[in-house]
Amino acid sequence: MDHREPPIVVTGGLAWCIAAGTHVFEQMQLPGEVVAADTPAAVAERLHADPGAAVVYVCGAATPRHFHGLERLRGEHPHAHLIAASPEPDMSVAQHARALGLLGYTHFDAAPEATADVIQRVRAGERAFMPADQPPSSQPPRLADPDLERRVQRLTRRERQVMELLGQGFANRDIAEALGLREGTIRIYVHRVIRQLGMRNRVDVALCASRMNKPA
Repeated sequence: MDHREPPIVVTGGLAWCIAAGTHVFEQMQLPGEVVAADTPAAVAERLHADPGAAVVYVCGAATPRHFHGLERLRGEHPHAHLIAASPEPDMSVAQHARALGLLGYTHFDAAPEATADVIQRVRAGERAFMPADQPPSSQPPRLADPDLERRVQRLTRRERQVMELLGQGFANRDIAEALGLREGTIRIYVHRVIRQLGMRNRVDVALCASRMNKPA
């Protein structure tokens, strides 16, 4: 008999949110295979194959873009085991998920056993909303690496604006519109920020920025 746990399907409105969520939840070694679904069709396909799957929608920030994505997911799959997630504790995301009727909420800074408990309870049809009013006291400072903090401080004002907007879940097109620049120029800024911070990609930059809580 197959006792395989249903999968944990990670989705979201932006590619970096999906990539970050998939990476974080894989590291947590949660009950069930973690799989990415980068389109609504991919989510539907996964749920058709396994209706017991838990679907985690990653909100990069509490913005209309992400909330609209949550609403669409809820409307398309009203009976699925839906969970909202955010890079760090975010009361607005948790409250919006609850208001929409999602079954749960978690965040990347949560202990693996706490996130596993949310997923298991949601799979059982229960509501499981992790407290989002403050980060766990055991978590390290937002910028624990002094060298990284120095590199961030050396960014130009424009580079820090781009970094901040990445942390809020903005795509290049939206950053360009917000700053009044061309999308090609934003791509250059993003590459410069990645290089100057010594990071691998825009996902790492976005996660770092989302934890800073500092204005650009």
